Amino acid sequence: MPPEPVSVVSVLVVVAVVLVELVVLLVVVVVLLVVGVVVVVVWLVVDDVGWTVVVVVPSSPPPARAITAITSPITKAATSPIAIF
Repeated sequence: MPPEPVSVVSVLVVVAVVLVELVVLLVVVVVLLVVGVVVVVVWLVVDDVGWTVVVVVPSSPPPARAITAITSPITKAATSPIAIF
C-alpha cells in the first residue's frame, strides 16, 4: 500500500509546535541565566560588604515579639488591682 500523502496543515502544525517549544526553551534558558547572574552579583556584593548584612537581618525581633513587648505593659496595667478600682 502506498503511504498516505501528508497534508500541508499537519506539517504547519508540527512546525508551529516545534517553534513554540524552541521559544519556551529559549525563555527558560534566559531566565536561568538572569537568575544565575543575579545570584553571582549578590554573592559578590555580600562578600565585599561582609556577612554583617546577613547577620543583622535575622537578629531583628519578629513582629509578633515586638507587638507583645508593646502590648504587655498595657495589659498588665489594665488588669492590675489599682486599675480595677
